[in-house]
Amino acid sequence: MTRFLKKKKRKLGKLQRLLENGLIGQYAQMIKAGAEGQKTASEAFKTLGMDAKALLKLSPEEQIYALADATQKLENPTLRTAAISTMLGEDLAKKAGPMLILGAQYMKDMAEQAE
Repeated sequence: MTRFLKKKKRKLGKLQRLLENGLIGQYAQMIKAGAEGQKTASEAFKTLGMDAKALLKLSPEEQIYALADATQKLENPTLRTAAISTMLGEDLAKKAGPMLILGAQYMKDMAEQAE
């Protein structure tokens, strides 16, 4: 296995651990709060150009991909970091943020290459 593929596999493993260790649960809580109009959550979704009510209709995987695409599109790094931290909490944002800002397609490609 090439060094490139080994690196990709490690990144995928990191993403899987993040998903298993609360990323989906934390994000699901924020989606619910945003859909219910909770101020902090609503503002974070607005910053990212996302609609929390629409996210409720997606699978957890699709919700994460939507977050990844939204964070990738937000050009202001300060706003992006603040929104991700609000969505996921500081600890998860530090771990998942670098992967999320690469976008959904990158995450899908990485998962496909690791199979």
